[in-house]
Amino acid sequence: MKLVHEQVHHTKFGVGTVIMQTETVIEVKFKKEFGNKKFVYPVAFEAFLKLCNPVSQGEMNDELRQGKEELESRHKMRRDAEQKLAEDLKQDLLQKKRAASKITTAAKAATKKAAKKTKELEGLLEDIENRQSAAEDDIS
Repeated sequence: MKLVHEQVHHTKFGVGTVIMQTETVIEVKFKKEFGNKKFVYPVAFEAFLKLCNPVSQGEMNDELRQGKEELESRHKMRRDAEQKLAEDLKQDLLQKKRAASKITTAAKAATKKAAKKTKELEGLLEDIENRQSAAEDDIS
C-alpha cells in the first residue's frame, strides 16, 4: 500500500504526513517540535498510527488482517511439519527398537544353540578321553 503523502495520526505526536516509505519502514513528518519519526511498517498501524483517510485506513486494516492470516498460516504449516517430523522420528525409532529386539532374540537363540553344541562337544570329548583311557588300560 502506497502511503507517501498520506496523513496519519499518532497517539503521542498527533497528525503528520508520510514522507518516505520502504517495504519495512515509513517516515512521518510531524509538527516542528516532534520532527520526523521512522516507524516499522506495517506494525506501527497495529498499535499507535492511524490513517486519517477512512478509506485508506480500511485498506490498511485489510492489509494487516491479510498479513496476520499469512503469518498464522505459515505458523500452522511449520507446526504441522514439526509434528510430522516428530512422528516420522518416532516411527523410525520404533522400527530400530524392533530390529534391535529381533537381533537380541536371535543372539540369545544363537548363544543357547552354541551352549548346547559346546555341551555336546564336551560330552564327546569326555567320551573320547574315557575310551582312550580304557584303551590304555587294556594295553597295559
